[in-house]
Amino acid sequence: MIKPKYPRMAKRLIELIGADELSKISMDYPFRKERDAKIQELYRRGVPQIVLTEVSGLSDSSISRICLFGANK
Repeated sequence: MIKPKYPRMAKRLIELIGADELSKISMDYPFRKERDAKIQELYRRGVPQIVLTEVSGLSDSSISRICLFGANK
C-alpha cells in the first residue's frame, strides 16, 4: 500500500465520508460521471486536490481536470 503524503488529511476524509462514498471516488468506480461529480463536490467543500488524488488513486492531472472542468476528458 502506498503511504500518503498527507496521512492525517486523508485519514480524516476517509472517516468523514465513509466507506460507501469512498468507493464512489475510487478509480475503479464504474460510473465515471457520478465519480467525477462526487470528486468535484468534495473539492468545492474544501478538500485539497492532493488529498483527493491520494484517496481516489487517480493521477494529479485527472483530479485537476475534474475539479476545474467537472469531467476527466
